[in-house]
Amino acid sequence: MKKYQKIYEEYNIDLEIDQNSQLYKSWNEKWIEYLKNLNGLYENKALKNIKFNIVEHYTEDGLEKGDFDTTNKKIIESGLNYNSINLFDKKNKHIFLEFINLKLDINSVQKFINKYGLLGSPVVQKKYLEQGENEYKEGSVIQSELIQCWFVEIKNLQSLVKNYQYFSDKNYEKLNEKFKIFKKENKFIWEFNETEFKEASFPLSIRFSKNDQYQISIDETDIKINKDNIDNIFTDYLVEIVKTFYSGRIRAHIDSNNNWFSTNFAPKGLIGVIWHQVIKLIEEKNQIKNCSYCKKEFVIGQGEARKNKEFCTRSHAVLSKREDNISKNISKIFTKKGYEVKFQEINSRFDFIILKNKKKVSGVNISFSESLDSNSKKWNFLIKKKIVEPMVSENLNSAYLINKNFDCFLFNKENTKFKKLKSPLDYKSLTNFIKNNEKKT
Repeated sequence: MKKYQKIYEEYNIDLEIDQNSQLYKSWNEKWIEYLKNLNGLYENKALKNIKFNIVEHYTEDGLEKGDFDTTNKKIIESGLNYNSINLFDKKNKHIFLEFINLKLDINSVQKFINKYGLLGSPVVQKKYLEQGENEYKEGSVIQSELIQCWFVEIKNLQSLVKNYQYFSDKNYEKLNEKFKIFKKENKFIWEFNETEFKEASFPLSIRFSKNDQYQISIDETDIKINKDNIDNIFTDYLVEIVKTFYSGRIRAHIDSNNNWFSTNFAPKGLIGVIWHQVIKLIEEKNQIKNCSYCKKEFVIGQGEARKNKEFCTRSHAVLSKREDNISKNISKIFTKKGYEVKFQEINSRFDFIILKNKKKVSGVNISFSESLDSNSKKWNFLIKKKIVEPMVSENLNSAYLINKNFDCFLFNKENTKFKKLKSPLDYKSLTNFIKNNEKKT
C-alpha cells in the first residue's frame, strides 16, 4: 500500500501548450480518452479541443527501461528534492473537503499541489526525460499533469457530495430537479443531469443513467423521487459513480507471511485517496454538513462530531455568535424607527433586507472588519461584491454597508454615490434616505 506522497520543492505551474504543436496533439489524445471514460465526449463537445495548462516537476531520480509507465514503482534515494507526507495519517483523512472547495483556477490548484502534491495515476499524465524519451540514462525526469483533469475531478466530487447531502436530508425537491425517472417491469429507469456547479469558463456536463438500452419516450409519465424509492434510485446512482471514478483507482495487494496470506485494496495516487475517502464515508453512511458560519463542508460521524453540530470548528461557533449579536444590534437601528427587518433569505446577497409596509426599500450588508476606509485598495472590490451586485440582484435603489464598529455608509444606485453617517444613530439622514427610496420603488 502506497502510504506516502512526494511533495517536490518546485513545480512549474500554468505552462500552456501551443495548439498547433505536435505536443498538443499527443496531450489532446490522452485528454479525449480521459473525458470519454468519465463524463462522455458527446455530452462535452465544448471541452474536446480546449487550451491546456500543464503542471510539471523534475523528479531527479533517473530512468530505466519501463519508467515511462506511470504506474512503475521506483525506489528514490533520500536527500533529494522532495518531502513526503503520509496520506493515511489521521490529519489527512479529509483531504477531499479541501479538494472540493478549490476554485477552477491555477492559483487555487497550486496551493493544493504545494501542500499535497500531484493527483497521480490515473489522471492524464506524462513522464519523460528532459533530453528525450529515447535516451535511457541517469538524468532529470519531468513528470507532467493536465490542470484541466483537476477541474473535472473537482466538479464531479462537488456534485457527488452535494447530492449525498440532499439524499441524507431527504431533499426530494432538489433531487427531482436532477433525476428523471420511469418504471418498466418493476424496475426503475433513470437519467441524472447535474443542474448545479455550472461554470461558463469550464462547461462540464455531468450525466449518468441506468436505462438498460431502453429509450425513454416523451409521452411517458415520469416518477418523482419519494420516501419509497429514494434508497433504490440513489444506490443505483452511487454504483455508477463507483464504477466510473473509483473502481479503476484502487489495486489489490497480497501479502504472504507466516505460511499464509492476506489481501487488501489500496487507492492509486492522490486522486485515488481522495475518491477513497469520499466513497468510504458514504458507504458507512456518515453525514456531511455545511458549517453555519463559513458554509464549507464538515463530517458528522467517524468519531468527528455530534449529529446536531452546526459549525466546523469551535472558533467559527464563537465568531458566528459574535456576528449574530452585531447583526441584531444593527437591525435595532431600523426597527426602532418602524421599519421591518428580514434576515438573510435563500439566494439573497444581503445580510438582511429593510422593508416598509411590506415593500423592500433597502438592503444591508455587514463587514466585520474594524474599519471601513473608502481610500483603501480593497474598497472598490468590497463595494462591488457587498453593494453593487446585491443591489442589482434585488432590484433595490439603496443599500447600507456597516462594520462591527457601526461605521455606516449609505449608497444610492442612481448616482452611484455614497454617504457616511456620523453615527448609526444619525436617524435624520438615515430615514430621509430611505423615504426618498420609498418614493422611487
